[in-house]
Amino acid sequence: KLLSGKVPKFRFEREGYYPKEYSLRIYPFQKELTMDVVMTPLAARLIIENGVEDARFTLNDSDTYLDGSSVGALKDIPSLVSGENEMLLTPGIYLIELKGKRKTVSRELNLERDGEYRFSLSLSSDESELLFTEE
Repeated sequence: KLLSGKVPKFRFEREGYYPKEYSLRIYPFQKELTMDVVMTPLAARLIIENGVEDARFTLNDSDTYLDGSSVGALKDIPSLVSGENEMLLTPGIYLIELKGKRKTVSRELNLERDGEYRFSLSLSSDESELLFTEE
């Protein structure tokens, strides 16, 4: 039962989404309450094990991405360091393009909510190709 003049808190939870909380003032004239809740899907975790010097990448031909955290801020794509690189991304289909010295490889990634996707970036044994492989 909702009482007027109060500010109740509502928490919405659904599997695969970040929880969402709302506080609403209930006015004396209100007889009904309708709420539209916008929930953010859980992030996909992209992990790239980098073994290529001076490697960099873009997502969907952009140097920025929408962070997959519950805040969802627009961020610059970080430089790839040697070793493990991790990003939280909003679920969706991405075109990832990875660039090394004079070599490029691209691949389409379908990232689902709350998934973990591990890849390695390396050079072929004769250093003629850039290899981006799923682990």
